Amino acid sequence: MAMTNAERMKKYREKIKKDKVKYEAMKAKARARNNSIRTVLRGASLAKFRAENKMRQQKFRENKKQSLIDKPFPSSFKSRQSFGKALKKVNSSLPKCDLKKKVIIQHIAQSVGLVPKSTHKRTTLQLADKLKNDVHNFYLRDDVSYQLPGKKDTVVVQEDDGSKVTYQKRILFNNLRENYELFKEENKNVLLSRTSFAELRPPFVVPKAALAHRNCLCLYHENICLLLKSIDKYVDGKFCSSLQIFTDSLVCSTNNEECMFSSCSLCEDFFTEKVEENVSDGNAKITWSQWINENGRAEKKDFSGSVDEAREQSKCFEKLKEEASDEKIVLQVDFAENFNMKEQDEIQKAHWNSKPLSIFTAYVWSKNENFAFALPSSDITHDKFVVDAALEIILNHIKAHWNSKPLSIFTAYVWSKNENFAFALPSSDITHDKFVVDAALEIILNHIVTILPNIKVVDCFSDGAASQFKQRFHFRNLVQIANEHNIDLSWHFFATSHGKGVVDGIGGTVKRLVWSAILAGEVCRSAEDFIKIAKKKTKKVILIEITKNNIDTSKNKLESIFKTAKSIPETLKMHSVKVVDNNTLEFRYYSSCFQKKTVKY
Repeated sequence: MAMTNAERMKKYREKIKKDKVKYEAMKAKARARNNSIRTVLRGASLAKFRAENKMRQQKFRENKKQSLIDKPFPSSFKSRQSFGKALKKVNSSLPKCDLKKKVIIQHIAQSVGLVPKSTHKRTTLQLADKLKNDVHNFYLRDDVSYQLPGKKDTVVVQEDDGSKVTYQKRILFNNLRENYELFKEENKNVLLSRTSFAELRPPFVVPKAALAHRNCLCLYHENICLLLKSIDKYVDGKFCSSLQIFTDSLVCSTNNEECMFSSCSLCEDFFTEKVEENVSDGNAKITWSQWINENGRAEKKDFSGSVDEAREQSKCFEKLKEEASDEKIVLQVDFAENFNMKEQDEIQKAHWNSKPLSIFTAYVWSKNENFAFALPSSDITHDKFVVDAALEIILNHIKAHWNSKPLSIFTAYVWSKNENFAFALPSSDITHDKFVVDAALEIILNHIVTILPNIKVVDCFSDGAASQFKQRFHFRNLVQIANEHNIDLSWHFFATSHGKGVVDGIGGTVKRLVWSAILAGEVCRSAEDFIKIAKKKTKKVILIEITKNNIDTSKNKLESIFKTAKSIPETLKMHSVKVVDNNTLEFRYYSSCFQKKTVKY
């Protein structure tokens, strides 16, 4: 009867093993083959190979150990009688209790190596995936950390599958202890240690200490922090140990508007009771540093009100993002730092005569999809017309369903229920004026309407830049935009110096991608070149140019409308504007404030 393949191979291996030279040559050939396979493995394949190899080695060691245990030991007794006497002697010495007898026999067997010694296995409680995701999302909240806008502000993170992803760096506002207390306050039923909370911090979210040079911070908050740092050593207790503890100790509730604006009679004496009466040395001289305005006007501002504005606007922002749907979207816009167009290996004269490019960035949140926009422009005025043009482009682009042409860069981000959108609108117009803003908004809104035709409500967030957004011309234009697109439009302003967000990351990302291409030899001399390069590098950001025609169209459309613009009292204090009807605006100090002021045109 013929042998099977398995039998033939078995016979062949037995024959090879008898010839030591051939056997060693075969093993060397197998090693070389296995090593060549390992060298080409990457990512998930390499991780899988290592895991299988580890399990194979572990199984081999266990089998080897078991074979040694099962192997009979040579007898030390000359006869069965002598063995029986020794066994009887041992049994008579053992306790009569079966449990005690088992413990002693087990201990003797372990001491002579018959059975392995028992090892204590430490059990650890695994955190639920939902809790891990909640902590991860907490770190990414805009009221917990802010995103750096620079093209070099990135962190490369290796994912579980072995791939590497570049993230825009985020900086924590507070230290880990304060963030942990805030998380516990919001999630009182969650059991999580501070160590685990710190370990779950994403690698691209870093503490303040990781920043070599910090800038663009809030003037009011930093001045109070500088003061608290100096007086903490002279005040008993921990009332001045951190900014959050200090503000919490001065009010009945941080959620009460009257308390935060010093209008509550119950907590008006808290500063005297908790700070002044706990001063350890009343004769000590304290010195501290303060940021001041050298040029222009300086204004004294109520600090607790500033804290409340920042918190309330952040809460409103997060709430509206969660409520985003196909009919109600959230849009965040801002101008990125101007981009200087350079070339690799350029001569000295060219280096000192580079042309700046303005970039209007935007991000759209919706129900099913988000959109990132970067709108470059050569107009660097950053005025109201540039803003209008950028918004026009974004809306038109969403209408046109991704028919985008991505240099000032106007950035925007839109949140909806199922989908978010990131916008970067480059433009050769770097004025950043009201006409560029209008052109950018027109682009963004038209694009959104195309993708989400059922859109009815738009809540837009931005910083309070007076030359771009927080001004009477832009307020007047909001009525026009709402009427043109038949939408319920509201515009919210973040508190002073608290406007950093995802749109800054969009601007930094597209500039980094284009700059990397320039270093590799690509040429970028215009907004068209910028868009062409950026579109090769990313598909996640919608890139459309704010052209001169877009801005001119905004100027022609708005010149007559702006003649009816009215000066709004207390513009600097207003943080929420809502279009009520065809000629009416509603202003609030912050988005959830009960007090409101109405202006008719």
